[in-house]
Amino acid sequence: MQKMSQRVKKNQFFDCVVVGDSSVSVFYLADHLRKFPESNCLWLTSSGAKLAPTLPFFESEKCPDFFRTLAQAYDCDLGPIETGDYLREFRNKSWRVPNWAFDNSVTEDLWLGERVFALQSQARFVRGSLYELEEQLRLRLVDKVEKREADLVQEIEQVDDEVNLTLASGEQLKAREVIFCDKYTVVQSVALKAHDILVKGHSLGRGRHAFGVLQAVFNHTDEPASAETSQQNSSIQIQEGLCCVINRDSGEEFDRRVWGHFFAGGKKSIWTISLTSEECEDNHLIAKKFRRMKQALEKMFPEKRFAKNSNAAHGGQSENDERVQFHENILFGVSSTQSHVSGSAHMTQAVKLASHCYWVNDGYGFKAMVEQLESIDKTRLGLKQVLTQQGSEAEAVSVEVSCS
Repeated sequence: MQKMSQRVKKNQFFDCVVVGDSSVSVFYLADHLRKFPESNCLWLTSSGAKLAPTLPFFESEKCPDFFRTLAQAYDCDLGPIETGDYLREFRNKSWRVPNWAFDNSVTEDLWLGERVFALQSQARFVRGSLYELEEQLRLRLVDKVEKREADLVQEIEQVDDEVNLTLASGEQLKAREVIFCDKYTVVQSVALKAHDILVKGHSLGRGRHAFGVLQAVFNHTDEPASAETSQQNSSIQIQEGLCCVINRDSGEEFDRRVWGHFFAGGKKSIWTISLTSEECEDNHLIAKKFRRMKQALEKMFPEKRFAKNSNAAHGGQSENDERVQFHENILFGVSSTQSHVSGSAHMTQAVKLASHCYWVNDGYGFKAMVEQLESIDKTRLGLKQVLTQQGSEAEAVSVEVSCS
């Protein structure tokens, strides 16, 4: 970290600065560099908060073309994309297609904090999950961007067509464009100094139903070939998305589920539980939900050995190789007045903080994320012209050198 800081010069200039380590930061950078390979990009992981793809599939609208293009551009061998019903719920000792797959109104019976997982239209890669696509893109981006860990943006100032950034370390940077992909609570703490600010930082959470998440990734020594049903003697292949109602705690009035899937040929799995804002403030309640998660997993897969040591604290790792992360205010609930079909400005539009500064998120799901990225493309024609011109000049120089 110290060596990296020493290499960064004061007022160093970048075409694009991406702030955050979430999925949308990865997908945005990959898409940006696909369009503008000569672009000089800086990736600040900021708080490091991220909601990893919980399910192997994504919405069948908007998403397939976007993710297929990225997979092909970066040589990610995940196969073609197919559509269908790929979510199974464990109930009464058997697996079934959830009720909301047949009746959209049933989705409204789900707890608000997990409706974002209940997709009516689903698509997936044949040979991999969305989690694996993100991990492969992270590896591909290592040599294409300058990445700096855990450096927060303290202040941004719009000056003409540039954005000046002041980091918590005291360093100052300049950029043509800044894309915030961090939690809204982190973004709203940044001091904005611009003449054309359209959204005040304190209003970013207004109208949003924010929830926390508890995510666990397990490494498995044995590969679960399938999750067999006890009634039909059939199997659910490991590329399916899975969910199960967890046991209620005293005083709870709604069902809550653990959601996840197996990946890497069944050798790993990721599982997610949504948390209320009150639970996010109580370490005891967070630990209790983690125990409930494990109980549900052992009920779904009695033959599997999920880590028994529950002392893996936030971001920790136990002796059985479980990685647990907790983040608050990172997932947004979709109310009955909003839908994945029609959406709303909160879900589908990037928040414009200043002329060349935006906030995007994946808290509403990946279809909304893609729509937010599209909304940025529609408003940054000036940057496109500059980057396209730079690419043309670089190509011309390359041709001259080769001719000489």
